[in-house]
Amino acid sequence: MKDPTRDALLTELRVLRRQPGFPSIERLSGLSELIEALGMGDVHRAWERLERLQNGYGNDQETDIGAYFYLAGWGVGRESLNQRIEQYAKSFHCNERTVVRRADRGAVKLAVLIRDEAESSRPWGLLTLFQSGAKADVIVRLMLGFESWRPATVRVNGKDVSDPKFTIHRNEAVEGSFYHQIILQKVPLDLDALKHGTMASASVHWPMPVWPTWQTVAYVADPRIVTRTRTFRNRGVELKLEWTRETTSQESSPLMTNQRMWIDRS
Repeated sequence: MKDPTRDALLTELRVLRRQPGFPSIERLSGLSELIEALGMGDVHRAWERLERLQNGYGNDQETDIGAYFYLAGWGVGRESLNQRIEQYAKSFHCNERTVVRRADRGAVKLAVLIRDEAESSRPWGLLTLFQSGAKADVIVRLMLGFESWRPATVRVNGKDVSDPKFTIHRNEAVEGSFYHQIILQKVPLDLDALKHGTMASASVHWPMPVWPTWQTVAYVADPRIVTRTRTFRNRGVELKLEWTRETTSQESSPLMTNQRMWIDRS
Protein backbone atom coordinates (compact mmCIF):
# COMPACT_ATOMS: atom_id res chain seq x y z
CA MET A 1 0.00 0.00 0.00
CA LYS A 2 1.30 3.44 -0.92
CA ASP A 3 2.13 5.70 2.03
CA PRO A 4 4.88 8.31 1.52
CA THR A 5 5.21 8.97 5.25
CA ARG A 6 5.78 5.31 6.08
CA ASP A 7 8.30 5.02 3.23
CA ALA A 8 10.19 8.05 4.54
CA LEU A 9 10.26 6.51 8.03
CA LEU A 10 11.70 3.30 6.59
CA THR A 11 14.41 5.25 4.76
CA GLU A 12 15.42 7.06 7.95
CA LEU A 13 15.42 3.83 9.99
CA ARG A 14 17.94 2.45 7.49
CA VAL A 15 20.06 5.58 7.88
CA LEU A 16 19.91 5.16 11.67
CA ARG A 17 21.04 1.53 11.35
CA ARG A 18 24.16 2.44 9.36
CA GLN A 19 25.56 4.85 11.95
CA PRO A 20 28.62 3.70 13.98
CA GLY A 21 29.00 3.03 17.67
CA PHE A 22 26.46 2.73 20.45
CA PRO A 23 23.11 4.46 19.88
CA SER A 24 22.57 7.95 21.29
CA ILE A 25 20.20 10.85 20.74
CA GLU A 26 22.65 12.33 18.21
CA ARG A 27 21.65 9.50 15.88
CA LEU A 28 18.39 11.33 15.19
CA SER A 29 20.10 14.44 13.86
CA GLY A 30 18.57 15.31 10.48
CA LEU A 31 16.01 12.47 10.63
CA SER A 32 12.98 14.76 10.52
CA GLU A 33 10.32 12.12 9.80
CA LEU A 34 11.33 10.03 12.83
CA ILE A 35 11.49 13.12 15.04
CA GLU A 36 8.03 14.21 13.91
CA ALA A 37 6.41 10.77 14.10
CA LEU A 38 7.98 9.71 17.40
CA GLY A 39 8.25 13.02 19.21
CA MET A 40 5.90 15.44 17.43
CA GLY A 41 8.95 17.54 16.53
CA ASP A 42 10.77 17.15 19.87
CA VAL A 43 14.01 15.19 19.43
CA HIS A 44 14.26 14.24 23.13
CA ARG A 45 10.72 12.89 23.14
CA ALA A 46 11.45 11.05 19.90
CA TRP A 47 14.54 9.38 21.34
CA GLU A 48 12.69 8.32 24.49
CA ARG A 49 9.95 6.80 22.34
CA LEU A 50 12.48 4.95 20.20
CA GLU A 51 14.13 3.56 23.33
CA ARG A 52 10.75 2.35 24.56
CA LEU A 53 10.12 0.64 21.22
CA GLN A 54 13.47 -1.10 21.50
CA ASN A 55 12.68 -2.21 25.04
CA GLY A 56 9.21 -3.39 24.06
CA TYR A 57 9.93 -5.09 20.74
CA GLY A 58 13.70 -5.46 20.40
CA ASN A 59 14.91 -7.42 23.41
CA ASP A 60 14.68 -10.76 21.62
CA GLN A 61 17.45 -10.30 19.09
CA GLU A 62 16.42 -13.31 17.04
CA THR A 63 13.15 -11.62 16.07
CA ASP A 64 12.98 -9.33 13.06
CA ILE A 65 12.71 -6.11 15.08
CA GLY A 66 15.28 -7.38 17.56
CA ALA A 67 17.68 -8.01 14.68
CA TYR A 68 17.11 -4.48 13.40
CA PHE A 69 18.01 -2.93 16.74
CA TYR A 70 21.07 -5.21 17.07
CA LEU A 71 22.37 -4.10 13.68
CA ALA A 72 21.64 -0.50 14.69
CA GLY A 73 24.07 -0.99 17.57
CA TRP A 74 21.83 -1.46 20.61
CA GLY A 75 23.82 -3.40 23.16
CA VAL A 76 26.65 -4.16 20.75
CA GLY A 77 28.18 -0.92 19.47
CA ARG A 78 30.96 -1.55 16.89
CA GLU A 79 32.34 0.95 14.45
CA SER A 80 30.43 -0.17 11.38
CA LEU A 81 27.28 -1.93 10.25
CA ASN A 82 29.38 -4.66 8.61
CA GLN A 83 31.04 -5.44 11.93
CA ARG A 84 27.65 -5.78 13.60
CA ILE A 85 26.43 -8.06 10.80
CA GLU A 86 29.48 -10.30 11.27
CA GLN A 87 29.02 -10.34 15.05
CA TYR A 88 25.32 -11.20 14.76
CA ALA A 89 26.04 -14.06 12.34
CA LYS A 90 28.59 -15.55 14.75
CA SER A 91 26.45 -15.08 17.85
CA PHE A 92 23.27 -16.57 16.39
CA HIS A 93 24.82 -19.13 14.00
CA CYS A 94 23.42 -17.90 10.69
CA ASN A 95 24.89 -16.51 7.50
CA GLU A 96 25.20 -12.81 6.90
CA ARG A 97 22.53 -12.66 4.21
CA THR A 98 20.03 -14.12 6.67
CA VAL A 99 21.03 -11.43 9.17
CA VAL A 100 20.40 -8.62 6.70
CA ARG A 101 17.06 -10.04 5.51
CA ARG A 102 15.88 -10.46 9.09
CA ALA A 103 16.84 -6.92 10.03
CA ASP A 104 15.29 -5.53 6.83
CA ARG A 105 11.99 -7.16 7.76
CA GLY A 106 12.37 -5.67 11.23
CA ALA A 107 12.86 -2.18 9.80
CA VAL A 108 9.65 -2.54 7.79
CA LYS A 109 7.70 -3.75 10.83
CA LEU A 110 9.12 -0.96 12.98
CA ALA A 111 8.20 1.67 10.37
CA VAL A 112 4.63 0.34 10.40
CA LEU A 113 4.50 0.50 14.21
CA ILE A 114 5.81 4.06 14.28
CA ARG A 115 3.48 5.17 11.49
CA ASP A 116 0.45 3.61 13.10
CA GLU A 117 1.00 5.59 16.31
CA ALA A 118 2.06 8.89 14.73
CA GLU A 119 -0.38 11.78 15.10
CA SER A 120 0.51 13.76 11.96
CA SER A 121 0.15 13.24 8.19
CA ARG A 122 -2.96 11.12 8.48
CA PRO A 123 -6.19 10.90 6.51
CA TRP A 124 -9.06 12.39 8.46
CA GLY A 125 -12.83 12.36 8.48
CA LEU A 126 -15.48 14.93 9.39
CA LEU A 127 -18.94 13.72 10.41
CA THR A 128 -21.61 16.41 10.88
CA LEU A 129 -25.26 16.42 12.04
CA PHE A 130 -27.54 19.50 11.92
CA GLN A 131 -30.91 19.07 13.67
CA SER A 132 -33.85 21.31 12.88
CA GLY A 133 -37.36 20.31 13.84
CA ALA A 134 -38.12 16.66 13.15
CA LYS A 135 -35.30 16.29 10.61
CA ALA A 136 -31.52 16.44 10.41
CA ASP A 137 -28.94 17.05 7.71
CA VAL A 138 -25.90 14.75 7.56
CA ILE A 139 -22.51 15.49 6.01
CA VAL A 140 -19.67 12.98 5.69
CA ARG A 141 -16.39 14.39 4.38
CA LEU A 142 -13.26 12.22 4.17
CA MET A 143 -9.92 13.86 3.42
CA LEU A 144 -6.82 12.06 2.14
CA GLY A 145 -3.51 12.77 0.45
CA PHE A 146 -1.11 10.60 -1.51
CA GLU A 147 -1.56 7.47 0.59
CA SER A 148 -3.39 4.43 -0.75
CA TRP A 149 -7.08 4.38 0.08
CA ARG A 150 -9.94 1.99 0.63
CA PRO A 151 -13.66 2.81 0.33
CA ALA A 152 -15.72 3.75 3.38
CA THR A 153 -19.02 2.34 4.59
CA VAL A 154 -21.48 5.02 5.68
CA ARG A 155 -24.69 4.21 7.56
CA VAL A 156 -27.44 6.66 8.50
CA ASN A 157 -30.16 5.44 10.85
CA GLY A 158 -28.90 1.92 10.27
CA LYS A 159 -29.19 2.12 6.48
CA ASP A 160 -26.16 1.80 4.21
CA VAL A 161 -25.90 5.02 2.17
CA SER A 162 -22.34 4.51 0.89
CA ASP A 163 -21.26 5.65 -2.55
CA PRO A 164 -20.47 2.29 -4.25
CA LYS A 165 -17.89 4.01 -6.48
CA PHE A 166 -16.32 5.95 -3.57
CA THR A 167 -15.90 9.00 -5.80
CA ILE A 168 -12.77 11.03 -5.02
CA HIS A 169 -12.52 14.77 -5.76
CA ARG A 170 -9.39 16.91 -5.87
CA ASN A 171 -9.20 19.52 -3.12
CA GLU A 172 -8.15 22.61 -5.06
CA ALA A 173 -7.42 24.53 -1.86
CA VAL A 174 -4.69 22.11 -0.68
CA GLU A 175 -2.01 20.70 -2.97
CA GLY A 176 -1.94 16.91 -2.98
CA SER A 177 -5.23 16.66 -1.08
CA PHE A 178 -8.41 14.83 -2.11
CA TYR A 179 -11.80 14.25 -0.56
CA HIS A 180 -14.89 12.06 -0.67
CA GLN A 181 -18.22 13.55 0.39
CA ILE A 182 -21.80 12.47 1.08
CA ILE A 183 -24.60 14.96 1.89
CA LEU A 184 -28.04 13.87 3.04
CA GLN A 185 -30.70 16.49 3.75
CA LYS A 186 -33.85 16.26 5.89
CA VAL A 187 -33.21 12.82 7.34
CA PRO A 188 -36.24 12.05 9.58
CA LEU A 189 -35.73 11.73 13.33
CA ASP A 190 -37.27 8.91 15.38
CA LEU A 191 -39.95 10.82 17.27
CA ASP A 192 -40.90 7.74 19.32
CA ALA A 193 -37.52 7.54 21.06
CA LEU A 194 -37.77 7.45 24.86
CA LYS A 195 -35.21 8.87 27.31
CA HIS A 196 -31.64 8.12 26.12
CA GLY A 197 -33.10 6.69 22.94
CA THR A 198 -31.54 7.36 19.55
CA MET A 199 -33.38 9.81 17.33
CA ALA A 200 -30.80 9.77 14.52
CA SER A 201 -27.42 8.18 13.95
CA ALA A 202 -24.64 8.37 11.41
CA SER A 203 -21.58 6.13 11.34
CA VAL A 204 -18.52 5.77 9.12
CA HIS A 205 -16.23 2.77 8.85
CA TRP A 206 -13.13 3.71 6.85
CA PRO A 207 -10.57 0.87 6.91
CA MET A 208 -7.65 2.88 5.58
CA PRO A 209 -4.16 1.30 5.60
CA VAL A 210 -3.23 4.21 7.90
CA TRP A 211 -5.94 4.77 10.51
CA PRO A 212 -7.68 8.13 10.13
CA THR A 213 -8.34 10.79 12.74
CA TRP A 214 -11.89 12.01 13.27
CA GLN A 215 -13.75 15.24 13.87
CA THR A 216 -17.46 15.49 14.65
CA VAL A 217 -19.69 18.56 14.54
CA ALA A 218 -23.30 18.73 15.69
CA TYR A 219 -25.75 21.64 15.74
CA VAL A 220 -28.84 20.89 17.83
CA ALA A 221 -31.61 23.47 17.70
CA ASP A 222 -33.65 21.76 20.44
CA PRO A 223 -32.01 21.67 23.92
CA ARG A 224 -33.89 18.46 24.78
CA ILE A 225 -31.66 16.62 22.31
CA VAL A 226 -28.04 15.78 23.10
CA THR A 227 -25.25 14.39 20.95
CA ARG A 228 -23.08 11.37 21.60
CA THR A 229 -19.87 10.50 19.76
CA ARG A 230 -18.12 7.14 19.80
CA THR A 231 -14.94 6.12 18.00
CA PHE A 232 -13.86 2.59 17.19
CA ARG A 233 -10.41 1.05 17.08
CA ASN A 234 -11.29 -0.55 13.76
CA ARG A 235 -11.16 2.85 12.02
CA GLY A 236 -14.69 4.04 12.60
CA VAL A 237 -16.79 6.78 14.21
CA GLU A 238 -20.45 7.19 15.16
CA LEU A 239 -22.47 10.31 15.95
CA LYS A 240 -25.95 10.12 17.50
CA LEU A 241 -28.76 12.45 18.49
CA GLU A 242 -30.43 11.26 21.71
CA TRP A 243 -33.69 12.29 23.37
CA THR A 244 -33.43 13.31 27.06
CA ARG A 245 -37.02 13.46 28.30
CA GLU A 246 -39.16 10.76 29.96
CA THR A 247 -41.90 11.20 27.36
CA THR A 248 -41.32 11.00 23.62
CA SER A 249 -41.07 14.06 21.45
CA GLN A 250 -44.44 13.08 19.99
CA GLU A 251 -45.95 13.63 23.42
CA SER A 252 -44.03 16.87 24.08
CA SER A 253 -44.08 20.31 22.57
CA PRO A 254 -42.88 20.48 18.94
CA LEU A 255 -39.16 20.25 18.32
CA MET A 256 -37.39 23.55 17.89
CA THR A 257 -36.16 24.54 14.45
CA ASN A 258 -33.22 26.49 13.14
CA GLN A 259 -34.54 29.02 10.66
CA ARG A 260 -31.08 29.56 9.21
CA MET A 261 -30.26 25.92 8.69
CA TRP A 262 -27.82 25.42 5.85
CA ILE A 263 -25.24 23.08 4.41
CA ASP A 264 -21.85 24.20 3.16
CA ARG A 265 -21.40 22.53 -0.21
CA SER A 266 -17.93 23.93 -0.81
